[in-house]
Amino acid sequence: MNEETQGDAPTEGAGDLSDCRILDSEGETIEVDVLGPWIAFLCEDCGHPVLAAALPNLRGSDPAHPAVCRACGHEYFLDLRWEERRLYICTPGHGD
Repeated sequence: MNEETQGDAPTEGAGDLSDCRILDSEGETIEVDVLGPWIAFLCEDCGHPVLAAALPNLRGSDPAHPAVCRACGHEYFLDLRWEERRLYICTPGHGD
C-alpha cells in the first residue's frame, strides 16, 4: 500500500462490517464474527460455521455468488445496507 492510498475510506460493498447491525432474513439480530469485510456465522440449519464476504463477486456477496455451508449445503448471501448500517444474512429465494 502506498502513501496515497493509506487511510482511504472503503468503497461501498468493501467496508468494515463491524459498525453494522447484523440481522437474519427475518430481521432478528444474530451472533457473528466480523473482520473487515468478512463475516462468519453459524448455519441456521445445522450449526456449522459459514464464511461470507461483503466484496463483489466473492462468496456470499450476492445471490449469484452464495456462501455455502460445507456441512449441509444451505446457501446464504449478504444484503448490505450501508445507509442504514444494517447487514442482512439471507437465503436465495427468501421473500419470493
